[in-house]
Amino acid sequence: MASGLFPPIPFCPTGRISTTYAGLNKTPSMLKKQLFILISWIVPAGGVFFSCSSFPHDNLYKENICELKGLAGEEVKRGFEGRLTHFVTDSQSAAIRIFHHDSAETSGGWKGEHAGKWLYAASLAFERTHSPLLLASIREVCQFLSHHQHPNGYLGTYADSIRFYANPVQPRQTWDVWNAGYLLKGLIAAYRTTGDSLCLKTAERLARLFIATFRTGGKNICNSGCFSGTASCGIIGEFADLYQITHNEEYLGFAVFVIEELNRRPGTQIVDKLLKEYDLAQVGEGKMYETLRCINGMIKVYFHTHSSHLLTAALHAWNDVIKGHLNAAGGPCGGVGIHPECFNNNYMFSCYYKSETCALMEWMEMNRLLLKATGKVCFAEELEKSVYNAVPGASFQDGNGWVYHSVMNGPRQRTSEWACCSSSGAIILETIPRLFYSSCNDTLMIHLYGPSKTTVMLDAIPVTIEQETSYPFEGNIRIKITVPVKKKFFLKLRIPAWVKENGVCINGKNISAHPLSYYLLAKKWHNDTLNVVFPFLLRSIEKTEAYNYKGEYIDKEIHYRAFYYGSLLYATAWKDEKQHPDPIVVSSSFSLSSFTSVSSPEGYEGKIFRLETDGYSLLFAPYYQIGKTENGSFHTVWINTTAAKCIQ
Repeated sequence: MASGLFPPIPFCPTGRISTTYAGLNKTPSMLKKQLFILISWIVPAGGVFFSCSSFPHDNLYKENICELKGLAGEEVKRGFEGRLTHFVTDSQSAAIRIFHHDSAETSGGWKGEHAGKWLYAASLAFERTHSPLLLASIREVCQFLSHHQHPNGYLGTYADSIRFYANPVQPRQTWDVWNAGYLLKGLIAAYRTTGDSLCLKTAERLARLFIATFRTGGKNICNSGCFSGTASCGIIGEFADLYQITHNEEYLGFAVFVIEELNRRPGTQIVDKLLKEYDLAQVGEGKMYETLRCINGMIKVYFHTHSSHLLTAALHAWNDVIKGHLNAAGGPCGGVGIHPECFNNNYMFSCYYKSETCALMEWMEMNRLLLKATGKVCFAEELEKSVYNAVPGASFQDGNGWVYHSVMNGPRQRTSEWACCSSSGAIILETIPRLFYSSCNDTLMIHLYGPSKTTVMLDAIPVTIEQETSYPFEGNIRIKITVPVKKKFFLKLRIPAWVKENGVCINGKNISAHPLSYYLLAKKWHNDTLNVVFPFLLRSIEKTEAYNYKGEYIDKEIHYRAFYYGSLLYATAWKDEKQHPDPIVVSSSFSLSSFTSVSSPEGYEGKIFRLETDGYSLLFAPYYQIGKTENGSFHTVWINTTAAKCIQ
């Protein structure tokens, strides 16, 4: 395998990631060492502030689990108490019992994915909570699955004749490989959490059956699953993870083999098309969830092979989502006039786009992996947008209910607890405590803001960092750093994209900080406090509807706007849906001054605005709060501002 890190990717201030490389002949660790020496040279005793958009990362990059409070913390707590500790409790739970030898799925369904998803989310939750009851449940489930694994390594819910390794007279596409992939994911996570070798042995037996069937056995893996191979090839990332644990080259080789198979698949050609900057809608069938999962697997393979074309392909995919496949809440979207979970063409826009919660999970994972791979601030920015808008906007107050398809204009509709999105939602929530902080060598990074606390080991010295704040409802953040002895290290603060140039204040002084960058502080830390202020302003983004879902140009372009206050997206309880369109339409007199701040009604949190214009009198509140407790309630994010002349 190739060795050495891929050079950091130059950042483009427009938000697009450039994949034209500078050909640096120094490794990131060399550059970092030289930079630290330079800073040490010029830093006075009190420290120095300077700004940059990224900082080189290497394989010592570590995510740090934090204690969360506030909006994100409440979401995580509700998910843990409302679903994770109830949906599966032991081996007799329905999602686990279906793996008993007496059970046999013949419909080709994907219910078998829930066991692996639960194992994965539960393992993350145990690392956070150290709950003995949860640990006991994880161990019992793993023992049950191992006991019901077949002698050839098969672990699944399908009848003999339609299992992925069978050769039926009439081949059919099923979700058997997909389900088994999630079992691998869950078993690997359980092994990492518990150290129980039984989990790893069970995973490896299943992995060897995959290899025997599709690589040495010659069966085409792309033909074994749905959506032009993207469903069955979603196992790429799990084999990369298995390699990371075992260092068995056969597993990494199989992951590369699956990528090559998917790239050879006519119509899919995932790597070649992405390198040519194809629209994701044209990769296979454009299925959001499955396609993004395959790309995330490619990023994981990049970590081990340093094959730059895989990272480049993933960055092109990310750019394409940002360009035309992302809703205002931070979720990948499409599904108008086509399959509800497929990307529309990226030059289109509809305020009725749908965003599957499972696809949101993979989009957040893509940003998490790319943040680790490149250190670029834009990925942290997208994570915060999703954490504070798309995630709480797709969940219900009881912690168990989730939306299958989130829409910006339309209803919030609860799906069943057996829907794929309900288990994906549990994974999303247990991932969130890992997104706020990371460390690498002598650098501590704050990627997301919100009331939280973590302890990081830097050179065997514990560094505790805590945020006291009401963020994302207001922008005052008190950051407390506690170190038992004076310790010199870098602290990186993410500067949100929406702040004004040089509008950030630290300890009462305005600083020269650029939006969408990391601001570095270098000094000897002991017991220090930083008071950071990000001024919040009401702002808007614009989208233009110029084509219908068939790609045909419409007679008159329609301009829409959505509104944010800080990181939070805003909406109003207005009924506008695709089946019965009734958009909010404003005249030329409309501007941001048409919104006035009002006191918060009971049940609402944060800044509330009233829009008084053109006969409307509407309350705008954070998007996620509209209908949080009520299934089927309506909300509107996008309003028609075509007639408005100047919005400022």
